[in-house]
Formats: sequence, structure tokens, C-alpha cells
Amino acid sequence: MRPTAFFLAPLSLLAGLAAPGSASAISSTFDTDADGWTVIDVATGSQGDAAYVDDGSVVEFDYRSSGGHPGGYIEAIDPSDGTFLFVAPAKFLGDLSGYAGGTLAWDTFYTPNDDNDWRGDPDVILSNGTTTIVYQAPANPVGTSWNSFVTTLAPGAGWTIGGVTGTAATADDFAAVLGGVTILRIRGEFYTGVVETTGLDNVVLTAVPEPGTWAMMAGGFALLGLRAARRR
Repeated sequence: MRPTAFFLAPLSLLAGLAAPGSASAISSTFDTDADGWTVIDVATGSQGDAAYVDDGSVVEFDYRSSGGHPGGYIEAIDPSDGTFLFVAPAKFLGDLSGYAGGTLAWDTFYTPNDDNDWRGDPDVILSNGTTTIVYQAPANPVGTSWNSFVTTLAPGAGWTIGGVTGTAATADDFAAVLGGVTILRIRGEFYTGVVETTGLDNVVLTAVPEPGTWAMMAGGFALLGLRAARRR
């Protein structure tokens, strides 16, 4: 029983990740349903970058109760030669200023997955209705199993204005967009041709821990080290 007591005290300090004053993580793990997400198809061929914030056309999609990463997930089949996008529900919108410098993570796959992959669209679109910033991951998902992606909501992390060829997003751009998010969309279009099926799971928006939280984490690790030293 002594080893159990050894770990419980430091881990209780690490629980400060949810300390009062820090923004709680926002997530969709799709374990019970589609969690309010929808799918749209936009006409990038005729509208270009402007299409990413267009209303688009509604796309039917499926909720799967198993086969996710793990648990449930949602998936959609490419409906046209445009670009289809997963659309976040209201809990991912509004004033997200507290998430500046935090991370957005998600899991995805698409099939078929081969040399005909498509790189023309951003993986994430964030907009406040006036300013739009987008992020394109360094590479498309590989293979037909789940791939995990994460991006930092900060300048220098690969975000650009309007589209993938736009200028780099600045701190002011992030402040403006995160202060009143009206759109969060994640790419489903990865293949040249109207053939692919794309899945989405584990969308998680996480804030930077408060300084006090980091102090508690450091204290926890220090206590671990001290107790380990005393045991030797």
C-alpha cells in the first residue's frame, strides 16, 4: 500500500489543471451522439477562399457508435467536386479569448487514401464573421486508420488569413477572431475526386493553464522527486 500513497499526494496537485479561473476544455468525443455537429459542402471551385465561411449546402452524414478513436465518431461521404466541412456546434463558438495560446486537437481519417490526396484546402477554419484565419496541417492523414492532429492558437503556428496562401495571422488577428467566434469548421475533403469517406473524432479545445496551475504542477513533480530520493 505504500507505493499507492506515494503517488496519490503529487497527483492531487496535478489535478489543478482544472483550477478555478482557467478556461475549461471544450470537447466532442462523440461517445453517445453527434453532439450537435453538422456537415456542409461549399463551392470552392467558383468562390475560392470565400467559400470556407459560406453557408454551403447541408450534407447528410452518419453517427457511428463504435469504430472511433475510441468509441463513437461521425463520418461523411464526399458529395460533390466542392469541399465538404465538419461544422462545430455552439459550444465551440462565442468568446474564446481564454483559449488564445491554447490548442485545438482532433482525430480524422479518410478512405481511399493514396497518391490522389488533395492539399488545396485548410484543415481548420476560424472566423468572427469579419476576419477569417485558417490552418493547414503539414500533411494529410496517412493510411486509412485514425490520425491525430493538434495546432496552437497563436501566431507562428501556421495560421494564415483567409486561405492557405494568405499572410500569416498576427496576435491582433487571433484576438479579434477568438473574441467572437462565429465559425469553427474542420476539413473533410482530402481526395481528388468525389469518392472519399472521412471520419472525425475527439475534437478538443484546450486553454493554456493559469500560472498558478503550473506552480502546482511543478510542486507536484518536486514532491515526487523528494519522496523518490528519500526512498533510495
